[in-house]
Amino acid sequence: MDYSFAQWIGTRERQEDSGDVMQSGDGLVMIVCDGMGGHDAGDVASQTAVNAYLDMLGHASANSIPELMEMALRHANEAVRERFANLKAHGGTTLLSTYFSGGVLWWISVGDSPLYLWRQSRLIRLNADHSMRSEMEQLFSRGQVSYQQLVRQSHYLRSALTGQEIDEIDVTRVPYPLLPGDKLLVSSDGIEAWLENVRLRAPQKLGQLFSLPTSRIAQCIIDEVMDFAEPNQDNTTVIVAEPF
Repeated sequence: MDYSFAQWIGTRERQEDSGDVMQSGDGLVMIVCDGMGGHDAGDVASQTAVNAYLDMLGHASANSIPELMEMALRHANEAVRERFANLKAHGGTTLLSTYFSGGVLWWISVGDSPLYLWRQSRLIRLNADHSMRSEMEQLFSRGQVSYQQLVRQSHYLRSALTGQEIDEIDVTRVPYPLLPGDKLLVSSDGIEAWLENVRLRAPQKLGQLFSLPTSRIAQCIIDEVMDFAEPNQDNTTVIVAEPF
């Protein structure tokens, strides 16, 4: 599998995203964690979760890939709890991980970091969004909240790894078949403002980006996000992979 990885700090004071790509058995694992900005140490939370998740995947045994990924997720959540208990602080992070092997894909996610599939000139979101985005959009459409409230509160999370019980988990129970020509985009939500603008104003840009060699796409997306110059641009992490 060919892949590329790129990050940008955006307009924030520090990089609170963490991500990695790892070979696990006969599969390839990709993971992105986005530390929660309102907490004491989002960067510590995200890196702790990545390390603990990958460590569990490398050493645990399970009857199925979804079971293994859930074990790793809960291990990551416990690692976040222990780390911040020792620091006497609070922290949290999203987590999105994929596992590709034998032509099929599994994923697990908590939070709002998106997983996209590029297939036949379409960009399709595969995983659930555990933010308040859809609820706030419905309230806005009914005139119950202002546009400023929509923008501000859409990023509030309904579920995250904080060391407490995880409210919502999206995990594939049935493997998702991939096709030749498919490309996967694993990212933090820092990509979303740019992506929404491109889809509305220049959808052909996506076709141009995903027609590039996979080794270049992640950095080119980051370059596009930088050029978009969102005033409050969040940290952005992008992993792009071509399974076949």
